[in-house]
Parts: sequence; structure tokens; C-alpha cells
Amino acid sequence: FRKVGTRAAQSISKVVAAGILWRDAKGNALELKVALGSMAPTVRRLRALEDFCTGKTMTPEVIHTATKLIARDVASIDDIRSSAHYRLKVSENILSDFLKEDS
Repeated sequence: FRKVGTRAAQSISKVVAAGILWRDAKGNALELKVALGSMAPTVRRLRALEDFCTGKTMTPEVIHTATKLIARDVASIDDIRSSAHYRLKVSENILSDFLKEDS
């Protein structure tokens, strides 16, 4: 789980990400579930990214391609808290770091 906001104590977020990744003994993704909040009117699962990553080893190329799939499932919003472009870039960075963990 990751939250990006103006201040840690503030309840309003610019981006929220939650995910879980199960890997096999070789490091291949067995199952992946990821959702983003504060990007759209409701929380969104990243099904295109999940489907793409399943069965793959998280190489830099796979991670790069996977993060570019975020836009298929989430149309980032502009509002007083942040721009759509900022939210998308932050989401890509958060998910890239998440997919790299323990790879």
C-alpha cells in the first residue's frame, strides 16, 4: 500500500495504490492484483497490467511495458489536488517500484 499526498497526516490523497503479487520459486508472477485510488471518481483495478504481468518475470522491460498499461484502466482526473499527468506519472513510479521489489 502506498499513499501520496501533500502531507502524511492529511487524509486527502493525490494517489493511493494497493497491490499484492504472488511469485513462483523462479520469480515469475503467479497472480497480481493492483488497484489505484484518487485517480478517478472510484477506485480502479488495473486489469490490463495484471493480465500482462501474470506468468512473467519482472524484468525492466516487462515493468516498463506494464506501467504504460495503467492508462487503459484509469483515466486520470484533474482537480484542485493534482493534475491528471502528475497522477499518472506518480502511479507509474509507484507500480514500477512495487513490481521491482524482491525480483
